[in-house]
Amino acid sequence: MASGENATVVGSWTQTGGQDSSMPVDYFSKAWWWEQRDRRSDSYTLLNHPELMILFSTLYVIFVTWLGPWLMRDRKAFDLKNTLMAYNLFQVIFSIYMVIEAWDAGWGRHLSWICQNVEEGTEPGSPPMRMLAVSYVYMINKYIEFADTFFMVLKKKNNQITLLHVYHHAIMPAYSWLQVRFLPGGHEIWSGQMNCYVHIVMYTYYLLAAFGPQMQPYLWWKKYLTVLQLTQFCIAITRTLTVASGLVECGYPWQNCLGTFIFIEAPFFILFLDFYLKSYSKPKKTKSIPKPEQTNGVTSNGKMEKTE
Repeated sequence: MASGENATVVGSWTQTGGQDSSMPVDYFSKAWWWEQRDRRSDSYTLLNHPELMILFSTLYVIFVTWLGPWLMRDRKAFDLKNTLMAYNLFQVIFSIYMVIEAWDAGWGRHLSWICQNVEEGTEPGSPPMRMLAVSYVYMINKYIEFADTFFMVLKKKNNQITLLHVYHHAIMPAYSWLQVRFLPGGHEIWSGQMNCYVHIVMYTYYLLAAFGPQMQPYLWWKKYLTVLQLTQFCIAITRTLTVASGLVECGYPWQNCLGTFIFIEAPFFILFLDFYLKSYSKPKKTKSIPKPEQTNGVTSNGKMEKTE
C-alpha cells in the first residue's frame, strides 16, 4: 500500500517517474511499478489483484480451447437464439452508455484527441473520476465479452475459435486492466471510446442476424462492418504512433503507446486485413445466399471467423 506521503498523488503521469517521481525509475522492479499505480483506482477491487486478471484470462483460454469442447463432444449443440438476441441487445445498450458517458466526461468536451495526459482530480463526480469509472466499466465488459466464445463452444462452432480470436479475448481484459490501473483517462482510453462506437454497429449486426434467415436481405453491409473495423485500427495506430514517435508530447508515457501498438493494434490490424482480403477480394463461385449464423461468429473486434 502507498505510504502517507504518496496518498496525495492525484493521477498525473510524468515522464521521469510515473505517479511517484520521488522514486528512482526501475522498469524491472515490481515494487516500483506498483507504486506507480493511480491511487484513485484503489477503490475498485479487481484493480488491486493483478493475479485475478491473469487467472480469469488463463481459465478462459483453457475452457474455450480444451475443456469446453471436450465437455460438448458428445452433447447436442445448444439453440441459443433468444439468449443471443438478449446478449447482443445488452451489448448495444451498454456500448451506447459508455460512449455517452466517456464523451460527456471529457472526450467530447475538454480533453485532447491528439495527445492527452492522465487528468488530475479526485473530487467525486468530477470529469476525471467519471472517466476513471467508465474506463473501469469498459474493462469489466471485456470479461463479459468472454461470452462471445462461450456461445461458440455451446453451439459447437469450434472452427470459429481461432488462435487470433482467443488471443484477442484473452489479452484485452489484461490490457484494459493495465490502462485503468495506471493511466485511467489518458491518451489510449480514447481508443476505447472509439471501440464502443464500433461495437454499437457490430452487435447491432449480430442482433439482426440472430432473428434468422428472414433478416439476410438486410445484412448486405457485412463487408462494410469489416471496413469500419479496419478504419478503427488505422485511426488508433495513427494516434498511438504520433505519441510513441515523439511527434507530439503532453506528458503521457510514450512507452505505453509503443506497447499498445506492438501487442494490440498491429496484430489486430493484420488480423482484420487478412480476413478482409480472403473474404472479399476473391470472386465467389456461387451467388447463393448463406444462412445467417445465430451466434456471434461474424468478424468482431479481433475475430477472424465468418458466419456459416
